[in-house]
Amino acid sequence: MTAPPRATASRGTQADAALLTAMMTLAFAGVTLTTPLLPTYQAAWSLSVFETTALFAAYVPGVVFSLLMLGGLADVVGARVTLIIGAVLCASATLIALLAQEPLHLIVARIVMGVGVGLIPAATLAGIGAAGVPPVWGARLVSIATTTGIAAGLLLGASTAGLGPAGAQTVYLAVFAPIAVWTLARRNVHEPRRPVARRATVRLAVPSRGRRHFALALSVVALAFTGMGLLAGLGPLFAAGAAASGTVYGAVGAAVAYMLSGLTQLLIAVRFAGPRTGGVVLASGLAVLAVGVGWSSRGALLIAAVCIGIGNGLLFPASFRLADRLAPPGQKAGVISAYYLAMYAGIAIPLLGFGALTDLTSVGTATSVFAVVVGVLAVVLTGRGLEPELDDVSNRRGAA
Repeated sequence: MTAPPRATASRGTQADAALLTAMMTLAFAGVTLTTPLLPTYQAAWSLSVFETTALFAAYVPGVVFSLLMLGGLADVVGARVTLIIGAVLCASATLIALLAQEPLHLIVARIVMGVGVGLIPAATLAGIGAAGVPPVWGARLVSIATTTGIAAGLLLGASTAGLGPAGAQTVYLAVFAPIAVWTLARRNVHEPRRPVARRATVRLAVPSRGRRHFALALSVVALAFTGMGLLAGLGPLFAAGAAASGTVYGAVGAAVAYMLSGLTQLLIAVRFAGPRTGGVVLASGLAVLAVGVGWSSRGALLIAAVCIGIGNGLLFPASFRLADRLAPPGQKAGVISAYYLAMYAGIAIPLLGFGALTDLTSVGTATSVFAVVVGVLAVVLTGRGLEPELDDVSNRRGAA
């Protein structure tokens, strides 16, 4: 039997991996593009601060439900079916948001988007792996799609934030159309049938072996995204006198960090440069952020965004690769979903604590405390790098 030409196979693999990565990027953009548009909705619908916050946070229950209860769906029904379900949900959510006439409509859209985007990462990794992409690059493509999509959504939303409801409709249409086209095209893609592993479950999964290593991976990604969440939350403090609103200003600052994270993941070999350096760079960025809050310095915000973005770009793919290597056959989607749940927890939960500490003290004190705690933990947990953990996992599997 004659093997297909290498060049043809390579082009096909690259094209399929690129389409899967693009879809995941669009899905994550769909989640974040609403953030800079919140002032538009607040003004158009006369919303209170609480109601505006509810619009922002509405996607979180959807994501948590999807990751917890459906995180292993790709292990059971396959990557193609899971991706189509996720894409249909994301496209439906953007269409609902496009047509929204009141806050309840947008809340429903955000919840549906959260459920859809929760299905995408693990299924995308499985699809990229099935296309023949090496595991190292598969993990990196998924992590790049995550941060690039978040940045793209923030920038898309910020670019139309001053155009009122019509601008919001335009940006939702820009996300809906390619997702809908991708979904229709994916229906015709063949996915070979494969046996379902005995331990496969549609729910989130934790590997039975190497749990200490897995806990390290979850801790590192949570810390990496705590820095991103803190940066986005503090951005509005630097907006006094700026043409943009505080929300838009914070979104642009966060977008810079997420774009730099994606570029770092793409350009730097994480195997050699990553975790140890990433922990130090992240800690440095948080320290600069704390100083910037004290001085109300926009220059410090920019420097902090650069450092935090690069630190995230060094920590995210390395910890993702460790989690991917720990996932046993038949439970990969469930394990990756657990990893993404830790990522979302790293963004959301510390911000709640930050808000509570701010109420008790001040923004400057709360920022300094968080900068010290998160920075020290990042440096300590990545002090060995993650390469020894990867080698330990490889040795255990080899022995087995």
